[in-house]
Amino acid sequence: MVGISQDETTVSEASGAFDLSPPGIEGWVGDAQRGMETALRANPVQTRARYEKQLKNLQEACGKAMLDLRAQKDVSGPMGSRRR
Repeated sequence: MVGISQDETTVSEASGAFDLSPPGIEGWVGDAQRGMETALRANPVQTRARYEKQLKNLQEACGKAMLDLRAQKDVSGPMGSRRR
């Protein structure tokens, strides 16, 4: 693929050499180019901040869920809500 993206070989040459269809190779090359463009546009600081915020929100939700479960367990008593 590097050869194709750097014009060192043609799609038809690569197709014959690797026994792959030209449309398949062209699709892979397009996917790779879009991926590289996306990587170049990405701002690592913003990405990290977004993931850290998501992590904090998930941790808070998990903590709240644990407190809710403990509260439900305390209300139902040591034997649960069953009566004998």
